[in-house]
Amino acid sequence: INPDAEIEEAVKLMVENKIERLPVGFEGNLVGIVTAIDLALAEPKMIEQLAALMFFSRKSEVAG
Repeated sequence: INPDAEIEEAVKLMVENKIERLPVGFEGNLVGIVTAIDLALAEPKMIEQLAALMFFSRKSEVAG
């Protein structure tokens, strides 16, 4: 995801792809990683969506 992307875009990508972390890239270089927890802290109104994602991820890890 681009460093200038909106928080909602990052949440949407995480939820759609059932992932808790996104690489942050700029001009072809990795410049960071954003996590579901980072987004929940930055935008509390997204906590419900992110909590569901984290629950699903943990459940898959246990079943896998």
